[in-house]
Amino acid sequence: MMDQVQSEGGPPEGADTGPASVAHRIAERRVGSRHALRRPLMGVPVLPDGRPDRARIVTGVTADLSHGGIGLEFEDGGRLPASEMIVGLRGPNETLQFAGVRVCRTEPMSAERFRVGCQFGGAGQDLLQSEILAPRFVPATMSYVLPYPEEILDAWCDAGVLQRVLADRVQLCPKCRSVASFRNGCRQCGSADVGNDRLIHHFACAHVGPISEFDTPSGLVCPKCRTRNLIINSDYEFVTGPYTCRRCQWGDMELEHVGQCLRCDFRFPGHQAHVHDLRGYRAYRLDPLAVLSSS
Repeated sequence: MMDQVQSEGGPPEGADTGPASVAHRIAERRVGSRHALRRPLMGVPVLPDGRPDRARIVTGVTADLSHGGIGLEFEDGGRLPASEMIVGLRGPNETLQFAGVRVCRTEPMSAERFRVGCQFGGAGQDLLQSEILAPRFVPATMSYVLPYPEEILDAWCDAGVLQRVLADRVQLCPKCRSVASFRNGCRQCGSADVGNDRLIHHFACAHVGPISEFDTPSGLVCPKCRTRNLIINSDYEFVTGPYTCRRCQWGDMELEHVGQCLRCDFRFPGHQAHVHDLRGYRAYRLDPLAVLSSS
Protein backbone atom coordinates (compact mmCIF):
# COMPACT_ATOMS: atom_id res chain seq x y z
CA MET A 1 0.00 0.00 0.00
CA MET A 2 1.40 3.38 -0.96
CA ASP A 3 1.82 6.01 1.72
CA GLN A 4 -0.69 8.81 1.41
CA VAL A 5 -0.13 12.43 2.44
CA GLN A 6 -3.32 14.41 2.97
CA SER A 7 -3.83 17.99 1.79
CA GLU A 8 -2.33 20.66 3.96
CA GLY A 9 -4.73 22.51 6.21
CA GLY A 10 -4.93 26.17 7.26
CA PRO A 11 -2.14 28.31 8.75
CA PRO A 12 -0.90 27.47 12.28
CA GLU A 13 -1.86 29.62 15.21
CA GLY A 14 0.12 32.84 15.33
CA ALA A 15 1.17 32.66 11.68
CA ASP A 16 1.32 35.74 9.50
CA THR A 17 -2.14 36.22 7.94
CA GLY A 18 -1.38 39.35 5.92
CA PRO A 19 -2.58 39.55 2.27
CA ALA A 20 0.86 38.76 0.82
CA SER A 21 1.35 35.78 3.14
CA VAL A 22 -2.14 34.39 2.43
CA ALA A 23 -1.64 34.73 -1.32
CA HIS A 24 1.70 32.94 -1.01
CA ARG A 25 0.12 30.03 0.88
CA ILE A 26 -2.74 29.76 -1.61
CA ALA A 27 -0.26 29.59 -4.50
CA GLU A 28 1.62 26.77 -2.76
CA ARG A 29 -1.38 24.78 -1.54
CA ARG A 30 -1.35 21.20 -2.67
CA VAL A 31 -4.19 20.02 -4.88
CA GLY A 32 -5.67 16.74 -3.64
CA SER A 33 -3.94 13.95 -1.72
CA ARG A 34 -0.39 13.03 -2.63
CA HIS A 35 1.07 9.53 -2.83
CA ALA A 36 4.65 8.66 -2.02
CA LEU A 37 6.49 7.75 -5.21
CA ARG A 38 10.21 7.16 -5.84
CA ARG A 39 11.20 7.24 -9.49
CA PRO A 40 14.17 8.73 -11.36
CA LEU A 41 13.36 11.92 -13.26
CA MET A 42 14.87 14.75 -15.26
CA GLY A 43 13.97 18.43 -15.08
CA VAL A 44 14.46 20.87 -17.95
CA PRO A 45 14.06 24.56 -16.98
CA VAL A 46 11.94 26.72 -19.29
CA LEU A 47 13.56 30.01 -20.29
CA PRO A 48 11.45 33.21 -20.54
CA ASP A 49 11.35 32.91 -24.36
CA GLY A 50 9.99 29.34 -24.12
CA ARG A 51 13.26 27.56 -24.97
CA PRO A 52 14.79 24.82 -22.83
CA ASP A 53 17.70 25.79 -20.61
CA ARG A 54 19.87 22.81 -21.54
CA ALA A 55 22.78 24.11 -19.46
CA ARG A 56 20.70 23.69 -16.27
CA ILE A 57 19.07 20.30 -16.82
CA VAL A 58 18.88 18.48 -13.49
CA THR A 59 18.25 14.86 -12.51
CA GLY A 60 16.71 13.52 -9.33
CA VAL A 61 13.82 11.43 -8.02
CA THR A 62 10.15 11.96 -7.35
CA ALA A 63 9.03 12.27 -3.74
CA ASP A 64 5.25 12.24 -4.12
CA LEU A 65 2.61 12.65 -6.80
CA SER A 66 -1.04 13.69 -7.14
CA HIS A 67 -3.30 14.69 -10.01
CA GLY A 68 -2.45 18.34 -9.34
CA GLY A 69 1.24 18.36 -8.48
CA ILE A 70 4.48 16.55 -7.82
CA GLY A 71 7.25 16.63 -5.21
CA LEU A 72 10.85 16.33 -6.44
CA GLU A 73 14.22 15.76 -4.81
CA PHE A 74 17.49 16.91 -6.38
CA GLU A 75 21.01 16.23 -5.19
CA ASP A 76 22.96 19.12 -6.73
CA GLY A 77 22.38 21.98 -4.31
CA GLY A 78 24.31 24.41 -6.50
CA ARG A 79 21.87 24.13 -9.41
CA LEU A 80 18.46 25.11 -8.12
CA PRO A 81 15.70 24.67 -10.73
CA ALA A 82 13.97 27.57 -12.42
CA SER A 83 10.47 28.74 -11.55
CA GLU A 84 9.06 26.66 -14.42
CA MET A 85 10.25 23.31 -15.74
CA ILE A 86 9.29 20.34 -17.83
CA VAL A 87 9.87 17.15 -15.86
CA GLY A 88 10.08 13.68 -17.32
CA LEU A 89 9.77 10.26 -15.69
CA ARG A 90 9.14 6.72 -16.83
CA GLY A 91 5.48 5.80 -17.31
CA PRO A 92 3.77 2.40 -16.98
CA ASN A 93 5.18 1.18 -20.32
CA GLU A 94 8.68 2.55 -19.58
CA THR A 95 8.12 5.44 -22.00
CA LEU A 96 9.55 8.73 -20.80
CA GLN A 97 6.54 10.97 -20.09
CA PHE A 98 6.60 14.73 -19.51
CA ALA A 99 4.63 17.40 -17.68
CA GLY A 100 5.08 21.13 -17.24
CA VAL A 101 5.32 22.31 -13.64
CA ARG A 102 5.56 25.53 -11.64
CA VAL A 103 7.98 25.46 -8.75
CA CYS A 104 6.05 26.54 -5.62
CA ARG A 105 8.69 26.08 -2.93
CA THR A 106 12.21 24.80 -2.37
CA GLU A 107 13.25 23.16 0.92
CA PRO A 108 16.91 22.33 1.66
CA MET A 109 17.29 18.80 3.00
CA SER A 110 21.08 18.91 3.37
CA ALA A 111 24.03 20.82 1.97
CA GLU A 112 23.79 18.87 -1.30
CA ARG A 113 20.14 17.85 -1.40
CA PHE A 114 16.92 19.80 -1.61
CA ARG A 115 13.23 19.17 -2.16
CA VAL A 116 10.98 21.02 -4.58
CA GLY A 117 7.18 21.22 -4.49
CA CYS A 118 5.55 21.77 -7.87
CA GLN A 119 2.11 22.19 -9.37
CA PHE A 120 1.28 21.02 -12.90
CA GLY A 121 0.85 23.94 -15.31
CA GLY A 122 2.71 26.91 -16.66
CA ALA A 123 4.46 27.49 -19.97
CA GLY A 124 5.88 23.98 -20.05
CA GLN A 125 2.46 22.37 -19.74
CA ASP A 126 1.12 24.65 -22.46
CA LEU A 127 3.95 23.65 -24.77
CA LEU A 128 3.02 19.96 -24.46
CA GLN A 129 -0.56 20.49 -25.69
CA SER A 130 -1.34 18.66 -28.94
CA GLU A 131 -3.08 21.77 -30.31
CA ILE A 132 0.22 23.62 -30.71
CA LEU A 133 2.28 20.64 -31.87
CA ALA A 134 0.38 19.99 -35.13
CA PRO A 135 0.19 22.23 -38.22
CA ARG A 136 -3.01 24.27 -38.39
CA PHE A 137 -4.81 25.45 -41.52
CA VAL A 138 -5.13 29.25 -41.63
CA PRO A 139 -7.98 30.36 -43.95
CA ALA A 140 -6.65 33.93 -44.21
CA THR A 141 -3.48 32.75 -45.97
CA MET A 142 -4.72 29.38 -47.27
CA SER A 143 -1.68 27.72 -45.78
CA TYR A 144 -0.62 25.43 -42.94
CA VAL A 145 1.41 26.88 -40.08
CA LEU A 146 2.55 25.74 -36.66
CA PRO A 147 0.90 27.69 -33.81
CA TYR A 148 4.25 27.78 -31.97
CA PRO A 149 7.67 28.91 -33.31
CA GLU A 150 9.28 25.95 -35.03
CA GLU A 151 12.79 26.78 -33.84
CA ILE A 152 11.64 26.57 -30.21
CA LEU A 153 9.93 23.23 -30.79
CA ASP A 154 13.11 21.96 -32.46
CA ALA A 155 15.08 23.03 -29.39
CA TRP A 156 12.80 20.89 -27.20
CA CYS A 157 13.36 17.98 -29.59
CA ASP A 158 17.10 18.39 -29.09
CA ALA A 159 16.47 18.38 -25.33
CA GLY A 160 14.69 15.01 -25.65
CA VAL A 161 11.22 16.23 -24.67
CA LEU A 162 9.50 16.35 -28.08
CA GLN A 163 9.75 14.13 -31.16
CA ARG A 164 9.48 15.24 -34.79
CA VAL A 165 6.76 13.45 -36.79
CA LEU A 166 5.29 13.64 -40.28
CA ALA A 167 1.81 15.08 -39.72
CA ASP A 168 0.68 14.97 -43.37
CA ARG A 169 1.80 15.40 -46.98
CA VAL A 170 -0.06 17.98 -49.08
CA GLN A 171 0.01 19.26 -52.67
CA LEU A 172 0.35 23.04 -52.90
CA CYS A 173 0.23 25.69 -55.58
CA PRO A 174 3.60 25.74 -57.43
CA LYS A 175 3.36 29.52 -57.71
CA CYS A 176 2.58 30.77 -54.17
CA ARG A 177 2.74 27.55 -52.07
CA SER A 178 -0.85 27.89 -50.86
CA VAL A 179 -3.48 25.16 -50.60
CA ALA A 180 -5.17 24.12 -53.85
CA SER A 181 -8.27 22.18 -54.83
CA PHE A 182 -8.07 19.39 -57.42
CA ARG A 183 -10.38 17.91 -60.05
CA ASN A 184 -10.21 15.92 -63.29
CA GLY A 185 -10.33 18.27 -66.26
CA CYS A 186 -9.35 19.06 -69.81
CA ARG A 187 -5.69 18.49 -70.71
CA GLN A 188 -5.73 21.50 -73.03
CA CYS A 189 -7.28 24.29 -70.95
CA GLY A 190 -7.80 22.73 -67.50
CA SER A 191 -11.57 23.19 -67.52
CA ALA A 192 -13.67 20.77 -65.51
CA ASP A 193 -16.56 21.19 -68.00
CA VAL A 194 -15.95 17.94 -69.87
CA GLY A 195 -18.17 15.07 -70.92
CA ASN A 196 -18.19 11.98 -73.09
CA ASP A 197 -20.65 10.15 -75.29
CA ARG A 198 -21.92 6.62 -74.90
CA LEU A 199 -20.91 4.40 -77.82
CA ILE A 200 -22.07 1.02 -79.13
CA HIS A 201 -19.58 -1.74 -79.92
CA HIS A 202 -21.04 -4.32 -82.37
CA PHE A 203 -19.38 -7.66 -81.71
CA ALA A 204 -19.88 -9.25 -85.17
CA CYS A 205 -18.17 -6.57 -87.29
CA ALA A 206 -16.28 -4.72 -84.50
CA HIS A 207 -17.83 -1.41 -85.48
CA VAL A 208 -17.90 1.25 -82.76
CA GLY A 209 -20.00 4.35 -83.10
CA PRO A 210 -22.36 6.73 -81.30
CA ILE A 211 -25.83 5.47 -80.42
CA SER A 212 -27.34 7.89 -82.92
CA GLU A 213 -25.70 5.93 -85.79
CA PHE A 214 -27.42 2.68 -84.69
CA ASP A 215 -30.80 4.08 -83.74
CA THR A 216 -33.48 3.71 -86.44
CA PRO A 217 -37.29 3.69 -86.40
CA SER A 218 -37.21 -0.10 -86.73
CA GLY A 219 -34.73 -0.64 -83.88
CA LEU A 220 -30.98 -0.83 -83.55
CA VAL A 221 -29.24 -1.48 -86.87
CA CYS A 222 -25.47 -1.65 -87.38
CA PRO A 223 -24.52 1.10 -89.86
CA LYS A 224 -21.56 -0.98 -91.10
CA CYS A 225 -22.87 -4.54 -91.66
CA ARG A 226 -26.61 -3.67 -91.56
CA THR A 227 -27.43 -6.35 -88.98
CA ARG A 228 -30.86 -5.65 -87.50
CA ASN A 229 -32.55 -6.12 -84.15
CA LEU A 230 -29.34 -6.02 -82.13
CA ILE A 231 -29.60 -7.44 -78.60
CA ILE A 232 -27.49 -5.97 -75.79
CA ASN A 233 -24.77 -8.25 -74.37
CA SER A 234 -25.48 -10.74 -77.16
CA ASP A 235 -24.81 -8.59 -80.23
CA TYR A 236 -23.35 -5.40 -78.74
CA GLU A 237 -22.15 -3.58 -75.60
CA PHE A 238 -22.05 0.03 -74.48
CA VAL A 239 -18.60 1.62 -74.19
CA THR A 240 -17.47 5.06 -73.06
CA GLY A 241 -16.30 7.39 -75.80
CA PRO A 242 -13.53 10.01 -75.67
CA TYR A 243 -13.87 13.06 -73.44
CA THR A 244 -14.77 16.37 -75.06
CA CYS A 245 -14.13 19.76 -73.45
CA ARG A 246 -17.16 22.02 -73.80
CA ARG A 247 -14.95 25.09 -73.39
CA CYS A 248 -12.18 24.52 -75.97
CA GLN A 249 -13.56 21.43 -77.78
CA TRP A 250 -10.42 19.44 -77.05
CA GLY A 251 -10.93 15.67 -77.25
CA ASP A 252 -8.97 12.94 -75.51
CA MET A 253 -9.41 9.51 -73.96
CA GLU A 254 -7.88 10.61 -70.65
CA LEU A 255 -8.44 13.57 -68.33
CA GLU A 256 -5.80 15.58 -66.51
CA HIS A 257 -5.61 15.95 -62.70
CA VAL A 258 -5.95 19.74 -62.50
CA GLY A 259 -5.27 21.95 -59.48
CA GLN A 260 -6.45 25.48 -58.74
CA CYS A 261 -4.91 27.60 -56.01
CA LEU A 262 -7.39 28.79 -53.40
CA ARG A 263 -5.33 31.95 -52.85
CA CYS A 264 -4.07 33.21 -56.23
CA ASP A 265 -6.46 31.20 -58.50
CA PHE A 266 -3.55 29.84 -60.54
CA ARG A 267 -4.65 26.68 -62.40
CA PHE A 268 -2.03 24.07 -63.14
CA PRO A 269 -1.60 20.39 -64.12
CA GLY A 270 -1.58 18.18 -61.06
CA HIS A 271 1.90 16.82 -61.73
CA GLN A 272 3.27 20.37 -61.31
CA ALA A 273 1.95 20.68 -57.74
CA HIS A 274 4.49 21.37 -55.04
CA VAL A 275 4.53 18.39 -52.65
CA HIS A 276 5.08 19.59 -49.09
CA ASP A 277 5.62 17.51 -45.96
CA LEU A 278 3.80 18.98 -42.98
CA ARG A 279 6.01 18.47 -39.98
CA GLY A 280 4.53 18.20 -36.54
CA TYR A 281 5.70 17.16 -33.10
CA ARG A 282 4.71 14.54 -30.56
CA ALA A 283 4.86 14.68 -26.78
CA TYR A 284 4.24 11.83 -24.39
CA ARG A 285 2.34 13.61 -21.65
CA LEU A 286 2.48 12.42 -18.09
CA ASP A 287 -0.74 10.88 -16.76
CA PRO A 288 -0.44 10.96 -12.95
CA LEU A 289 -3.31 8.51 -12.39
CA ALA A 290 -1.78 5.96 -14.78
CA VAL A 291 1.60 6.28 -13.04
CA LEU A 292 0.04 5.82 -9.60
CA SER A 293 -2.05 2.83 -10.65
CA SER A 294 1.07 1.08 -11.96
CA SER A 295 3.12 1.75 -8.82
